[in-house]
Amino acid sequence: MDPVLFAQFDQRIDPGELVELAQVTARGQSYTVRLANEEEIASDTRIKRLIAAAPQDSWLAFVAAEPLPADTTVTVTFPAGTPSQEGPLVTAHTQSFSFQTLPPFALRRTGCGYDRDCPSGATWFLQFNSPVDAEGFDPALFTIEPEPQAVSYDLYGNRIEIRAVGPGRTTYSVTVPAALSDRFGQSLAEELSVQFRVGPAQALLTASSDRPVTTVDPYARPAFPVYTVNLESVTVRAFRVSPEQYGSYVQWQTDYRRGDPQDPPRRTGPRTHTAYRWRR
Repeated sequence: MDPVLFAQFDQRIDPGELVELAQVTARGQSYTVRLANEEEIASDTRIKRLIAAAPQDSWLAFVAAEPLPADTTVTVTFPAGTPSQEGPLVTAHTQSFSFQTLPPFALRRTGCGYDRDCPSGATWFLQFNSPVDAEGFDPALFTIEPEPQAVSYDLYGNRIEIRAVGPGRTTYSVTVPAALSDRFGQSLAEELSVQFRVGPAQALLTASSDRPVTTVDPYARPAFPVYTVNLESVTVRAFRVSPEQYGSYVQWQTDYRRGDPQDPPRRTGPRTHTAYRWRR
């Protein structure tokens, strides 16, 4: 960890003199510091903004000569007697500030839904403790076993979302590459393997049209397709009606949605409806 440190004073200073006085400590150990070079300053947008806002010759940008420990409180101290370039008076007291270094880049949480088992078709996610490097993010480095029929990856800050299309009732293993890094340049300590246990798809019944009236092809065999997922059988009742009953049918739909499960309107007379049962 090598952050650029910044200190601003209320008078003009000599950076070379003050960097020799700066004391940096972490976990009881002292660290030697040096002035930050132009490349290090240019790579840190926050430091550049601070420098741009500070009066001329009133700031000090510096770095530790060796990496600071991760996930640690670091204290920077300027001792009493620190001079300026505006006269003989020096500071009367010790002045200091502290900051926390970043923890190592790590996977913090995985999931795909509210339950332990993932519903079929649900989005899987990997959540890290810091934002993933968007420029270096390469989905080709990830592998999934067994291989899904199709897969896509989306990156949102510290969260990677995976949309995989494949059979339900299957445990999928996602390999996260050790080369994955955060936007601070830290890589994972090792390759990771994450399991997602996918359950069965939710039962579904849908039709080829959701319109109140469907016109079938007059030159083909009369048919009205329906599509199911994880349903063993479907019972269908077909009612014989006349055009004059359309208004009553619309009213029946409204009543049905409100919880009134009565039969739809139909013509009177023999054989007004037929029941069909389809089984897989």
